Amino acid sequence: MKAHTEKQNLAFLVLTAAILFAAPGCEKGVFSLEMEAEEFTLPGKADTVNPGDPTGPQTCTPDDRFFLREVWAPVLEGQCAACHSSQGLAKDTDLVLYNAGWGNYLQNNLQVVKDLARTKRDGESVLLLKATGRISHGGGQLMEVGDENYQRLQAFITRAESDTQCEVANDDEFFQDVEFLDYDQTLRKAALSLVGRAPTQEEYEAAMNSGVDEVLDSMMTEEAFYVRLKESFNDVLHTDMYNRNEAAVDLLDDDIYPNRDWYSNIGDENARNQARARTNTAIAREPLEIVAHVVREDRPFTEILTADYTLVNPYSARSFGLVDGDGNCTTGEDCTLSFADMNDPNEMKEAAIPGIPHAGVLTTTSFLNRYPTTETNRNRTRSGYYYLFFLATDVLRLADRPTDPTLADSSQNPTLFDAQCTVCHEVIDPIAGAFQNWDEQGRYNPRDSGWYTDMLPPGIEREILGQSNNPESLSWLAQRTTADPRFIVSAVEHGYRMLTGDEPLRYPQDPTTASYAAEFHAYEVQYNFFKQVGLKFVESNYNFKTIIKELVKSPYYRAEDAAASIDGMRQLELKSMGTSRLLSPEQLHRKIESLLGRSWRVNNRDLLLDNREFRLLYGGIDSQAILKRMKDPSALASSIARRMGNEMSCLAGPNDFSLDPSERLLFPHVSPDDTLETNEAAIRQNIQHLHFHLLGEKVDVNSEDVDHALSLFRDVVNDGLTNDYGDGLPNMCRSNGVNNDPNYTIRGWMAVLSYMLTDYAFLYE
Repeated sequence: MKAHTEKQNLAFLVLTAAILFAAPGCEKGVFSLEMEAEEFTLPGKADTVNPGDPTGPQTCTPDDRFFLREVWAPVLEGQCAACHSSQGLAKDTDLVLYNAGWGNYLQNNLQVVKDLARTKRDGESVLLLKATGRISHGGGQLMEVGDENYQRLQAFITRAESDTQCEVANDDEFFQDVEFLDYDQTLRKAALSLVGRAPTQEEYEAAMNSGVDEVLDSMMTEEAFYVRLKESFNDVLHTDMYNRNEAAVDLLDDDIYPNRDWYSNIGDENARNQARARTNTAIAREPLEIVAHVVREDRPFTEILTADYTLVNPYSARSFGLVDGDGNCTTGEDCTLSFADMNDPNEMKEAAIPGIPHAGVLTTTSFLNRYPTTETNRNRTRSGYYYLFFLATDVLRLADRPTDPTLADSSQNPTLFDAQCTVCHEVIDPIAGAFQNWDEQGRYNPRDSGWYTDMLPPGIEREILGQSNNPESLSWLAQRTTADPRFIVSAVEHGYRMLTGDEPLRYPQDPTTASYAAEFHAYEVQYNFFKQVGLKFVESNYNFKTIIKELVKSPYYRAEDAAASIDGMRQLELKSMGTSRLLSPEQLHRKIESLLGRSWRVNNRDLLLDNREFRLLYGGIDSQAILKRMKDPSALASSIARRMGNEMSCLAGPNDFSLDPSERLLFPHVSPDDTLETNEAAIRQNIQHLHFHLLGEKVDVNSEDVDHALSLFRDVVNDGLTNDYGDGLPNMCRSNGVNNDPNYTIRGWMAVLSYMLTDYAFLYE
């Protein structure tokens, strides 16, 4: 399980010198890892949030699971793969195996071994004859007839000659030791993650009555979801590197786009600066807008690569010369591009730029420049990232051994003839050639002489692009990519990263380690689950929302805790369950604004969104130098969280009391006049409310958790009454007529708020 170990920290509470926040006995504090687990129970439509296999009970083992367990891991990987690889001694045979760096290694290996298993000589499988040395085999005899590995291969051959009855395994047993979030908690977690708000009461009721799918479908029509979607895909593509100043506009060649900086002629400085920013953002975020547009319109996710258009708003359309200042289309009589409001930066429209053979994200200016090329690199960088982003394949993991430059033959082209190099270059060079028409500046600029003849011809792996200077080469590549099973894997993995912040589990490489068995089991179960999600993704016509819904309902997203009795190996198996990541500054900003009714904003700056304030210091990225989000807090991030808790309790607490009780987010059950002597029951009820509202925890009004917060409330009130700090609230805390606090109860509630806002359950997901 993710970090759910209990840590005891005092809440570090300092609002102002006028208030002493003594908190003896309080065990939750900033970045505390304490989370009370509730046994998962699910009334109603259990099938919509089932920790097991969503396709129902299965009694057989699918071929890929059997192959992974019984053939690949114990036999082929260690005894055969070294020679039977694309660069091994047996590279020209019918048995060529892929390592786990390939996104579809298991399916490829399963199929090629199946084919060999079905090949007979004198009625017996060639696979067994070669392995036992009974016919010519360059690798010699690898096993004895009848030994354990022989029996494994024999069982596999039997399966290969018959039809299996199931596509996915039932892994219910794997999750037996896991405790899951219930309906309300699952929906709350998903809503905060996807749309940055808590669910409404109507949504809670709908999820209970009709299942969570319908509620999630509705949420994924909200603009907030697309903000989150673009944010998560920028975490992968990093094209927001150009979303600053005029960085994206400057990428456009002014000879091709003479109107790129059309806003320079605006006389009013403020209007000019606004137009500049809106234009630059639109050009920088073209790839992200294409992704959001495809998902928003419920189109096949394949269209992010195959789209024969880009996305423009009224501002970028002028830079590309598609419309004039009045919004009139300028690209010919057949042009239909128009905008309802030329001043609306959020009005995005499909558009084809004349002379550009669009291929979705791939032909956008910011993508091509974010992954640049040179005369010597020849698009290999673009190819490598293409594999990583869209084919779930890390080309850097394809080579099983380090290269030795002293062994290279300098008399020949090493990328074509040196086995140390061709292991990767045979993969990346064909796709590099598919990018042949796009130059170092990301311009469509086909080479007069065609592609380089000292490289493999353009294509994708074994399939060659027929015309060497094909202007539609990227469209051709996109069509092949989206028909590849690895594209499905990449889409599921993108969704998984978006919701969990984690990387998918990778196949464990070293069977000699003590943790290998646990890591292998966890890997095969997650692999099977991703396969299930991928099947549903395809069934929904590649609708990306299907991936999100299946992941939200999954045990990986809903896991909260594990049984205390599990041993160390079982802990290793379950370590990928649940989510435990520090909220990004953007997510924390949205959570604060939603749950407290106002953002953490000082001097007209949102402190968690501004690079000049805390956005980068709290673990954000700038898509240029900082590319990875912080998953665990630094000392500085901890201090920022404490400051946030202190300031927001001051800003939000009194403000909430200024509202009618029916409109309050934080204090619907109490008034400033309620003290422990006059209405302890209401105070306990409100603390219970805060536990769920802020932390997503369901606690009893007489629980230890409520007692802790009540003790803090009592100590602050008693300290104020004893030392007489005065009736007035600090100036920054006063709000809408709530200026005084003669009973010190408002300050007591501010302490409770600060205590909860710095809790692990608030700051982490």
